[in-house]
Amino acid sequence: MFLKKNVVDKAKHGDKKALESLYTDHIRGLFIFVRTKVNTEEQAEDMCSETFLKAFSKLDSFQERSSFKSWLYTIAHNLILDSYKKNSMEVKIKDFDPVQEEEEEQSVRTSIDDLQQLKDVMEQLPENYRTVLELRFLSNCNIRETAELMEISANNVKVLQNRALKKAKKIANDF
Repeated sequence: MFLKKNVVDKAKHGDKKALESLYTDHIRGLFIFVRTKVNTEEQAEDMCSETFLKAFSKLDSFQERSSFKSWLYTIAHNLILDSYKKNSMEVKIKDFDPVQEEEEEQSVRTSIDDLQQLKDVMEQLPENYRTVLELRFLSNCNIRETAELMEISANNVKVLQNRALKKAKKIANDF
């Protein structure tokens, strides 16, 4: 078991177990963070892979002014923005398979109402409220990490989170 600070140092020196530890410690949260910003799970998986490849190839430039998690999420965020810019004019048409469509619809139908309500609530929140809730509850970032990613103070994160939860509850009650 590595100490958190030593993991990055060991990974910088090519330690495969340290690299594996960084990956396993962060892949789930990173996937959730990315998945909320892209259209499909496949896109999220690809973006996560690209994020780790970029992070590991540039690990020697990580100066530890922030946590590794914040640095990793910043890389993912920038890759997502680049993808939006690059793909803004591309349109993909999905092949239609009625049997597959019906199976997918059946598997999703059971929880669609709750997910739709959550999506509707999140869409009605101001951007900074939505971001703080995504980072805190979907990506499992702590207060400090959220503050670093949003480039605000930890106290501001707490205030935003509290206001966002109150606003989300009010919106949900109005449905």
